[in-house]
Amino acid sequence: MTIITLLVSFALAGAVLLGLTWNKVESRWLSFLQYFAGVWFTFSGIVKALDPIGTALKMQDYFADFEATAECSGNKWLIPMLNFMSEHAVGFSIFVVILEILLGIALIIGFLPKATAWIFLMLNVFFTILTGYTHLTGYVPDGVCFFEFSKWGDFVKTNMKVTDCGCFGDFLKLDPSVSFKKDFYLLTPISLIFVFLSGRFHQLFTVKTRRIIIATGLTLAAICCFYNTFSNEPIVDFRPFRNGVNIREQKAAEVKAAGAVKILNWNLSNEKTGEKLKLDDATYMANYETKYSSDNGWKVIDQDQTDPSVPRTKISDFMVFSPKDDDITNDLLNEKGYTFLVLSGKVKSIATKKTIEVSDSIFRTDTIKKRVLGRDTLEIVKVFEKMGTRQEVFRSYSFDADYRNNFEKKINPALEAAEKAGHKVAAILPTNDARLIEDFRHAAQTAYPFYYADEKLIKTMMRSNPGLFLMKDGQIVHKWHINKMPTFEEIKATYLK
Repeated sequence: MTIITLLVSFALAGAVLLGLTWNKVESRWLSFLQYFAGVWFTFSGIVKALDPIGTALKMQDYFADFEATAECSGNKWLIPMLNFMSEHAVGFSIFVVILEILLGIALIIGFLPKATAWIFLMLNVFFTILTGYTHLTGYVPDGVCFFEFSKWGDFVKTNMKVTDCGCFGDFLKLDPSVSFKKDFYLLTPISLIFVFLSGRFHQLFTVKTRRIIIATGLTLAAICCFYNTFSNEPIVDFRPFRNGVNIREQKAAEVKAAGAVKILNWNLSNEKTGEKLKLDDATYMANYETKYSSDNGWKVIDQDQTDPSVPRTKISDFMVFSPKDDDITNDLLNEKGYTFLVLSGKVKSIATKKTIEVSDSIFRTDTIKKRVLGRDTLEIVKVFEKMGTRQEVFRSYSFDADYRNNFEKKINPALEAAEKAGHKVAAILPTNDARLIEDFRHAAQTAYPFYYADEKLIKTMMRSNPGLFLMKDGQIVHKWHINKMPTFEEIKATYLK
């Protein structure tokens, strides 16, 4: 699925709806735009309603980049607001998703035309600014603040801090540059047309029926969002870590495909003359040390490459480490039989620091003369002087009661039973803080080993915090939200074949 095929599908859906209401509308071209935009927003909202946490994580990426820009540009007063929005990204995500769905439905049936047109315009302006900003960061080299316009350089795709706009969740990954052009050249003009011509919108059904449809849409959208956020893993999973996927095989295939990618062209810029060149790989490689060297002012902007035969996903980033920083990824994926993994993308804890006095032996250095093999030598030695004290900062952690109880009452019994049955069990956290892990093991009475991995990786694999992840020979068997956590006997009866 590509953005082009998706837009064609929306247009076809709009054409079908127009055909069904051909004699009931005043302006057929305007009604087609209503249907087209309505289907677009309804579909976009629904695929995000299946995974609101995924949208929230994408919003946090945007907020983090905005925060860095606010910091470097001297607008630190924005940081508390951005922090607040990041902390409440899930609620913000649910609000935006429901709003998208309702706007789509409102356009299709013609509910409150003027209000719908203005909200549609404002939301599209917001999306355009968001994706436009992200696209423009491609011109901002590392170490340069966004508002230092004089230091902007050539567009480099890898300079963009957010690599996927999140417009269609995990259903379709869109480059922010593509999304910006989509918003700017398509949706923004449509929004303006709607504002000026909202008085000519078609309105289907009676006023009462339209209200019932909107109320029903609101109820169903809210139920879907809340269910897929707080009650269960996404009921339709578009993530790379879906049930049935073999992580070991997929990771190997992606790595192999990435290694087979060929460079087609090198895009160069001359810092002395401003000249830009596109050279094929053979020409550049034959002359890069002489004609196109940095001494001559040439700099590589980026490369044009062939697409990998297997697209890269987050599975390529699957790496797990022991508390001692040993890479145990292959050991985990090559584990024979069933592996029970507890995944937690955030340890809900509060750190407390205390400064305490501890005993400390104080030494002084002295120089003594020694005679070795008939020659005098000087040796610096450490001489005990007295017993003293020194201050040490001691950090301890306390944990959210519900978070701890989920381990104690739901996860631990299942994993203890699984371990007794001979299965591999472990927990994966986004930290290797020895003190935090030790305090948590003690608080939650856990006996299984703890590993760590990248926070984004964990949150991609599991939306629930915590949640249970079952694998067999590197293949994902099933995932459970903590609120749907079964007993080991239930897992054994259904999944352990």
